[in-house]
Amino acid sequence: LCQHALKPTTILHQPHINVVNKNVTVVAGETAILPCSVDYLGTYKVVWMRGAKILTLEDRRIVSDERVSLERPFVKEWNLHIRKIETVDSGLYMCQINTDPLQVRSVTLVVH
Repeated sequence: LCQHALKPTTILHQPHINVVNKNVTVVAGETAILPCSVDYLGTYKVVWMRGAKILTLEDRRIVSDERVSLERPFVKEWNLHIRKIETVDSGLYMCQINTDPLQVRSVTLVVH
């Protein structure tokens, strides 16, 4: 018997964030959908933030604002939804993966 079993070779892909649309414009009162698509997530976590405030962690809403939710129409997608959008919601939102170094992609929301 061979004492050293051969280990299969595994190619590990690093997670990668794809933000297709970096600017989202929405009319006040409508629902804003901020896209974030992640390839090869593995065991890492996706977080949506606005400034220093965590909005969602994985598919869970962290903020108390019930208008905020995370939708996953496809396995790679981590889209932030904000219902009944208001002008104060305008600004920079960040989709992040807790890799080292941290991966961040920004989406700017404009409300008319």
